[in-house]
Amino acid sequence: MPRGDGRLWLCETFQVVYGEPSMRGEVVGGLREVVGRLRSRARLPDESGLLAILLVLSGGAWIATAHLATADMRQGVLTSASVMAPSSPMNAMGSMPTAPDVFIGSWTVMMVAMMVPSVWPAVSTFNGCVRAADRAYGATVLYIAGYLVVWSAIGGGAYVVVRVVQAWFSPGGLTALRGGALLLIVAGLYQFTPFKHACLRQCRSPHTGPASQHITHTPSVLGSIRAGVIQGVCCLGSSWPSMLVLLLLGMMNLAWMGVVAGVIFIEKVVPKGDSLGKLLGLGLIGLGIVLVATPHPLPALMNLPAALFPG
Repeated sequence: MPRGDGRLWLCETFQVVYGEPSMRGEVVGGLREVVGRLRSRARLPDESGLLAILLVLSGGAWIATAHLATADMRQGVLTSASVMAPSSPMNAMGSMPTAPDVFIGSWTVMMVAMMVPSVWPAVSTFNGCVRAADRAYGATVLYIAGYLVVWSAIGGGAYVVVRVVQAWFSPGGLTALRGGALLLIVAGLYQFTPFKHACLRQCRSPHTGPASQHITHTPSVLGSIRAGVIQGVCCLGSSWPSMLVLLLLGMMNLAWMGVVAGVIFIEKVVPKGDSLGKLLGLGLIGLGIVLVATPHPLPALMNLPAALFPG
């Protein structure tokens, strides 16, 4: 085709497409069909694949936590005496040189490691709704992001709690141990409150409760994030006592992280695991009472997991 004829053909084609409404509609419809096919091929994997992705994400965060954890982050007000003498210059809760931004960043990684496995029921429910409504695969990713934003955001509050405990209690002393024991009792009592039960019910059955309408109706990007945030708030209402206990034992002590993460997972995922909450409450109350009365055995008791899982 001569060059001049080619130019004429292009001009005629653009005139037809953009000048005739019927042709314009056909072109737009064809483009929408292509986009729809691309979206259908870009779905998240099935439930087993999605679970595998979450487990890999959590496993990577556990490895990162092991590298990020410093000596001061592995000790708590209830365990410092079992690791170092009170006169040691590196005593756990007496001197935490970690800057707030480093603390919050480490806390975020730790939350990904501990909380991602237990959010599986909610993610599975949400992903099912996304597939049924033929929405973009990114909605599930945004839901998980919204959930993790909540747990990351409380890192600042955790840092304040650590600083307050440092200011109030002399590290390694009986006052620190008794103060930590009182906090254990508070955490144990909370396990029997109606609010705890309501939050745990939402975590175990995300299709019911206050977040259900956001899980089943996510018309936008903000809707997906909002659903994840609401689920995160409900799970925070259920699990904050476990996080408080972890701070008292040693925030980034891998052994205690494993114990606390296991308790949270059983409570939220395992059939009839919600009954563990009351047993945990009784255990925390009993341990707190014993440590208030006789705090001296605490170091040996709390050193057992570190002996089994060194590092």
